[in-house]
Amino acid sequence: MPDIKGLLLEDASEIIENHHLTLSQIISNKDLNQGFGIILSFTPPAGSYVTANMPVTLVVNSPEKNKQMAPDKLNSVKLITHSLNPGFLKRHVRVETDIFGPIINLYNEYMKPGADINILVPLGLKTFFNIFIDHHLVRTIIIDPWNEDIDTGDTLLWESSPLQFYQPISPDLVKN
Repeated sequence: MPDIKGLLLEDASEIIENHHLTLSQIISNKDLNQGFGIILSFTPPAGSYVTANMPVTLVVNSPEKNKQMAPDKLNSVKLITHSLNPGFLKRHVRVETDIFGPIINLYNEYMKPGADINILVPLGLKTFFNIFIDHHLVRTIIIDPWNEDIDTGDTLLWESSPLQFYQPISPDLVKN
C-alpha cells in the first residue's frame, strides 16, 4: 500500500486508482493543524501487502467530524446554470469561487441579455459560488459533498439570494 498520508483527497484517490485498489469509504475528521481535504489516515496501513480491488478507507480533514462522502462523488460533476434577464444592454457578470483555494474569478466579462452562465463543478470539493451582475450580488451557491439530501441522495446544494431589508411594520404607522 502506498503512503498517501498528507496528500490532497483528489491526489490520493488517483494513486489508489492507479494501483488498482478500490476506494470504499471516505470519512471526515477535524485537525486544525492541516488544510481541509488532506488525508489524515487510511487503511490498510502504508507498506502493507495489498491485492487488486482491495478496499481502502480514507480519513480526510474537514470542518466537521464523522461525516461520510460517497467515493463516486470524486468522479462526478454538477452543472450549475444561471440565466441573465432579457434586455437590450450587455451586463457585467462576475462569478467568484474558492474551489481552488483562494477566491478567484471564474467569469469577469460583459454578457448579452438572456445568455446562460454554465459552470461544471466537481462534487468532491466543498465550495461556493457568488454571482454578481452589474456589481450586485444576485445569487450564492454552496456545494457540500459531506452532506446529502436525505430524500434524493444528491449533494447538498445551498442557494440564497441577497438579503432584502424592508421598512419595519409599526402599529402606529400612519399612511397618507
